[in-house]
Amino acid sequence: QMIELSDSEPRGQDGNYNDITEFPRITNDMSYNDFFREHLEANKPCVFSGTFTKDWKARSEWVTDDGQPKVNFFKEHFGAAEVPVANCDQKHYDSQEKKTYKINDYIHYWESLRDPLSEKKQCLYLKDWHFVRDFPNYEAYITPKYFASDWLNEFWETRDDIKDDYRFVYIGPKQSWTPFHADVFRSYSWSANVCGRKRWVFYPPGQDVCLRDTFGSIIYDVDSTELK
Repeated sequence: QMIELSDSEPRGQDGNYNDITEFPRITNDMSYNDFFREHLEANKPCVFSGTFTKDWKARSEWVTDDGQPKVNFFKEHFGAAEVPVANCDQKHYDSQEKKTYKINDYIHYWESLRDPLSEKKQCLYLKDWHFVRDFPNYEAYITPKYFASDWLNEFWETRDDIKDDYRFVYIGPKQSWTPFHADVFRSYSWSANVCGRKRWVFYPPGQDVCLRDTFGSIIYDVDSTELK
């Protein structure tokens, strides 16, 4: 079970990935200039320490002391909100079939998964929920200083004709997943897990030639038998 927040940033140039054996862990001690030079400009991924999220409302109000999601909090405070939910078991072109749920309905599904007597259900993944757009005054998280210059979202904030952004919340049960992809406009993205665990799979630039199906299209699932 997992709750994740995600945001997008403009992307720099592809760097040299040959020397990466593990992602470096970043703390608040790193200066913005060093981070820009070593990661943004070099386009090299990294992992942020938990110190960045310790004061977030998303951690204190969405997660119990023993690390479980506070599903009742979502029902009480956001229950009527409409959210996109992907069916991880149903392919739709190069993505997953999506439907709109109310938070209350999705939490009801979530709670039913805990019933050992219930029949097997489809794996439904609440993803790409524009939480900040829908609840602008809640302030679920504090943007790390390294991402303070946010060109993509600043663009939407200048628009009066449409209300949109690239700030998302994801909530998914065990086995929920996203098809192989690059992020919106090939931008940087930063994500924070505030509850549960998530497995990430990264490939260096240029490896896409090895990740295509028999028709030459980028593979939908990196575990596909077509790659074996």
